[in-house]
Amino acid sequence: MTYHYADINPYSKVTCRLVCPEYKVKDEQGNIVTKKLVSKSITFRTLPNPTRIVKTSRSKNAVRLYWVKQKWCAGYKIQKYNTKTKKWETAKTIKDLKVTNARVSGLKSGTKYKFRIKTYGYVGSKKFPVKTKNGAFSNVIYGHVSKTVTVKTKS
Repeated sequence: MTYHYADINPYSKVTCRLVCPEYKVKDEQGNIVTKKLVSKSITFRTLPNPTRIVKTSRSKNAVRLYWVKQKWCAGYKIQKYNTKTKKWETAKTIKDLKVTNARVSGLKSGTKYKFRIKTYGYVGSKKFPVKTKNGAFSNVIYGHVSKTVTVKTKS
């Protein structure tokens, strides 16, 4: 089942109540038994859509990424893929929401690089952080990552 809600801001806390008036299960002997009225509340946080990279430009030792501005975010993390460690690393953090492009420098000429953008926002406060997936507490919540772009620096 999929439900679509309009006008919910990203990073909002949403609680839904699911109600199933009747359902069937097998008991320990394998007989089908009808159970009545089950209700469950689910609370989750909404995430913004992925940031869309619209253009790239390149020079010998740098790449510039351009993207569409996101509403309801606190900033962007430009990530570069490290082929040695096989992990994404933050190349640059953009905190000014008016900025929709970033230059990543210090690159080798004639080399292919992979980039993506991760949007982030704040929930709770420093005094009252939110529990994350791995059990740690933080007031930063990350949105979906953009599609990966591959750019080759000029030779």
